[in-house]
Amino acid sequence: MKRIFSIVLTLLTLVATASAQSSFNNAAYAAATSGGSYKGFLEAGYLAGFGDYKANMLEILTTHGAAFTPNFFIGAGLGAIVLFTKDNITWWDKYPQGNHEGQPGTTAVMLPLYAALRYTFGNGGIQPFLECKIGASLLVSSSYIALGDRYIDDDASMYISPTIGFRFPLGTKSAINLGVTYTLISQRLYYYNEYNFGVNDSGGIINAVGARLQIEW
Repeated sequence: MKRIFSIVLTLLTLVATASAQSSFNNAAYAAATSGGSYKGFLEAGYLAGFGDYKANMLEILTTHGAAFTPNFFIGAGLGAIVLFTKDNITWWDKYPQGNHEGQPGTTAVMLPLYAALRYTFGNGGIQPFLECKIGASLLVSSSYIALGDRYIDDDASMYISPTIGFRFPLGTKSAINLGVTYTLISQRLYYYNEYNFGVNDSGGIINAVGARLQIEW
């Protein structure tokens, strides 16, 4: 089961990464050949973790692509997510044969790479919007980080982040967007198995919800 989960997660992550990389190329090509116009976003947000494996997230993202109509946008982006977790690992010293040195930290940086779809409702004035980012994320600042009584490593993980909010226009193309965001990161979680005196892994979900501010141009 462990091997099957690892294979499935790896395949899904590869597909998501390939999709994120190709989406920007497709959007740029379509913008050049079918009348779509370039659009970019600079985004910042803070999300509070919930569920069994909590991690608060401070994020800075940048998204670029093409608006095919005044309402529909497709693109791709990347950024940095700072994770803040709690360390409740009590078994670390029980596993001296591990390859890691020192106790896992509680702060780390993840790099998300994603495709983005966005639809803005209405024309003119304050407009509601829906957006979804789908891709992959990598732990880049360290090899592992504590997550409650478990830890995650630097393997690629699935990244999904939908947002619902409102667009406040500032000009013909520029705007400020403010929304409520949910982020899901699917990651392997490692824990100490006292029956075989070793570390095992299982699938786990990191959930967080919060606010995201976007500058659009």
